[in-house]
Amino acid sequence: MAYSVYLSSTLEDLKPERAEVEQVLSSQAQIIQSYEASPRALIESCFEDIEKSDVYVLILGLRYGFRPVNAKLNPEGLSITELEYRHAVRKKKDCYVFSKHPDAVAAPFADGFTKKADPALIEGFRSRVNERAAEFRDLKQLSELALKGFFRFKLGRERGASALMQRDGFDAEHPAELRTDVAILCAKGTDAKAAQSINARGDSRFSAIEISPDDQKLQLTVSSAIRSARVGAFLITTQALDRMKARPAMDLALAMAAQRCGQAFLLLDGVRESDIPPAWLAVAKPIEATNIADSTSGVLNVAYNAIRECSPSIASDRRLGVPCVVVALTDDKARELVAVKGAIFNDFKDTQRTTRRKQFNKLRKAIQHIHADWPLNFYGQRPEDWKPFGPEGSTIAELLDRTFDRINGDQQPGSRERRLLREYRLQPRPYSFDDFCKDRFGSRAMMEEARDQGCLMLLDEIALLSPQMREHIGSFVSGHRVAVVSANPCDPAHLSTRDLLDEFSHLHVGSLFTRFRDQEDPRCELSLNSVARLQRWLRLVLPEFVNTLSYQEAQTELVARSSSELFGGTGP
Repeated sequence: MAYSVYLSSTLEDLKPERAEVEQVLSSQAQIIQSYEASPRALIESCFEDIEKSDVYVLILGLRYGFRPVNAKLNPEGLSITELEYRHAVRKKKDCYVFSKHPDAVAAPFADGFTKKADPALIEGFRSRVNERAAEFRDLKQLSELALKGFFRFKLGRERGASALMQRDGFDAEHPAELRTDVAILCAKGTDAKAAQSINARGDSRFSAIEISPDDQKLQLTVSSAIRSARVGAFLITTQALDRMKARPAMDLALAMAAQRCGQAFLLLDGVRESDIPPAWLAVAKPIEATNIADSTSGVLNVAYNAIRECSPSIASDRRLGVPCVVVALTDDKARELVAVKGAIFNDFKDTQRTTRRKQFNKLRKAIQHIHADWPLNFYGQRPEDWKPFGPEGSTIAELLDRTFDRINGDQQPGSRERRLLREYRLQPRPYSFDDFCKDRFGSRAMMEEARDQGCLMLLDEIALLSPQMREHIGSFVSGHRVAVVSANPCDPAHLSTRDLLDEFSHLHVGSLFTRFRDQEDPRCELSLNSVARLQRWLRLVLPEFVNTLSYQEAQTELVARSSSELFGGTGP
């Protein structure tokens, strides 16, 4: 089947880009060029050709372009390029936008330099198409995006894929995509103008969001603000500093942002590092950013480059953020469980106390057949320090990172990972389960949002015998959007999986047992007891699971779960 592609852009400044796209796509489709600015029926002719085309491609630089005079068809005085774009959207065409990075545009081809048009016009246009735009810096990157994307479009069209699911340079729209490099959080009121100035630039690398240090749900607000960003940066100005320092919620919000993104930053606008609270400096890196809101100063670009140097997650690839929650004991909590008198079990109700103590002793005996010193060196100060399969093994955080690296590293065309993820990479976005157990400034609502939109939960089965944790775990795993896997280091010869999963098992919590046994939910796996089986389950489930984050139910047939593979005797 022959396809037609309508190629739209300003002309003089983007000749090489137009030629590049035409060259790489001409063997795959008929290329229809946008018109010169001379024919009388320019607007009508462009509209007719767009309606006949299958695909509309827009290349954007920093020129707004010719603005045809037509009181009927162009009452707003828009450029022919923006008119074409609006018509393609109105006609529900497959619209794909490639936006040239501002730093890659030569000054003679920028309205801000030549003053041939008000630069606010092109900045506004770029801002309006920002959600659809895939950014490029050179011809090679543009041609790769265009060619790779066209084949994906063609495959999707021939398989009947909906045009509504295509965006960003022929790619599928995904609510979990990390679209913005840096989310800049500004104090509401005092720094409102700074936020407006940053956003007015239309630079897709940044998104400025106003937050109130007085917000009683500040953790939820900050979490929402950084959800689609690779890193979070807090603007610290002289006007807002004292107000921020007076609010304990700021300490928690900064620590949460650092955990979520792997790093947080403090943009110091007129503020000295010595004025910053030590608790903030412990979790966030300060960066000099005086006069950051001044669009002519270049400070924002300098700050961005400093952030990028410290943040491996800011790269030219495309990523999906995967919410991950580790629910495990810490070293202190494990010691409480094995204390001689087992006083911690007294916190269970009378009807449960004896049963839970027996369950724990049974588990402990099975574990100590192969790990005599358990729980020594199995746990650390944080849940992420948990070593599921022995003190000589990896922590759960290391195992998770290794699995993500393997999924991201599988670039073989036609592999299951590439069919499900395409060129997306996965990036873990850690959440602390303690924020669910203790509601602090909206932290529980934040965790509930992650649960309801979809998250991965890695569960230490011993934690189910902690009175302080069991009830909260049951509440959290009740959602079917939680992909959960539990693990224990038991020797199967002394405690079989069937024994662990009997009618009186401690694993009867929330909907966990029902999902596993009765519903055979492939996103719920229990009692894995080896690294190989845990990583196999993660690689099996994660690529499918991320395609259900935030908006639809799982396509469970893609998981193709095999119980014999996970539990059978032939596995490693």
